[in-house]
Amino acid sequence: MKRIFCLIVLLMPLAGCARSIPTYSCPNSSFEMLPVLPDTEFPVVQVRLNGHAAAMLVDTGAGRSVITPQTAEEFGLSETGQSLTMHAVGSDVAAPIVRVVTLQLGRLKAVEPTFLLAAIPVRSVGGLPVAGLFGTDFLSGYDVLFDLPHHRMALISGNACIPDNVPPADRMAFPADPAARVLLPIRLDDRPLMAVLDSGSNRTTIPVSLAGVQNALLEKDENVGTRGPDGLHLDAWLHRFGTIQIGTGIDRDIELAIAPIRTPYALLGADFLRHRIVLISYRRGMAYLLAENPITP
Repeated sequence: MKRIFCLIVLLMPLAGCARSIPTYSCPNSSFEMLPVLPDTEFPVVQVRLNGHAAAMLVDTGAGRSVITPQTAEEFGLSETGQSLTMHAVGSDVAAPIVRVVTLQLGRLKAVEPTFLLAAIPVRSVGGLPVAGLFGTDFLSGYDVLFDLPHHRMALISGNACIPDNVPPADRMAFPADPAARVLLPIRLDDRPLMAVLDSGSNRTTIPVSLAGVQNALLEKDENVGTRGPDGLHLDAWLHRFGTIQIGTGIDRDIELAIAPIRTPYALLGADFLRHRIVLISYRRGMAYLLAENPITP
C-alpha cells in the first residue's frame, strides 16, 4: 500500500455534528473513544454513511475531508454542483463537492455534511470499503488523542486535561494555520527542521531540498515511487538517517522517505504515531507527547 503525497487545503468546515458523548474525569470535557481498525498503515475508523457500514482514514495532513468516487456511486451520494481546488503535489485538481445525508462516527452524528470527491490509495480494510478520509476541517473541531500503540483514538469535546508529568520539551506549540496543520519542530541528524504531523502518510517523508542527502547517495537508495491524485508519478527513496528527534524522544538508525515534495517542511507520518501516544489540542494550538493514555474508557 503506497501513500499519495498530497496536502489538501482547508476551505470549508464539516457542519452539523451533534456531540452527545460520554463524560470522563476531565472537567468540562467529554470524549468519544474510537477503535482503530487493525492491520492498517494509517489510522482508520469505522463509520456509517447513509446507513451503510464503511471505514474512513483519519488524516491530520489533509485540510478537507474526502469521499471517494466509488463510495459516492455505491451509496448514491449527490454532487452539489460546486467544486473546490485540491492542492496536490504535482498540480492543482478541481474536486466536486458531494453531500452525505447522515454520517455516524461512534456516538457522533452529522447531518448533511459535505466532502470533496477524490480518490485515495486505500480501497478496503477489515472487509469494509474505505469511503474516504477525515481531514482537519472535521478534526480541528475537537482535541484529538492518538493512541495507536493500543489501536484506539479519541475525539474530545472541550479542552482535554493534560497530565502534569509531561516534560516541557514534549509540549509543543504549533502556529495558527488556515488549513489547521500541526507544524512541529524536529531535529534530523541534529539539524533543525519543521514537520507537519500527517497521519495520512504511512512514512515520515523529508523533502529532497531539506534532506541534506546528495543525489549520488539517493541513487543507491530504494525507489518507492508513487502517484499523486492527478496521476503524476512521484519519485521517493528510502534513506537511512542517523537520528530523528521529536520532543524528548530520539530514534536512531531510522529509515525515512525522501521525496521531491513542494513543501518547506517534512511530513511526520503514521510510522511516528504507531509507537507513541499523541494529543493534539487544536483549541490550545498545542501537541503533547504522552507516556500513557490519560483517558480510561
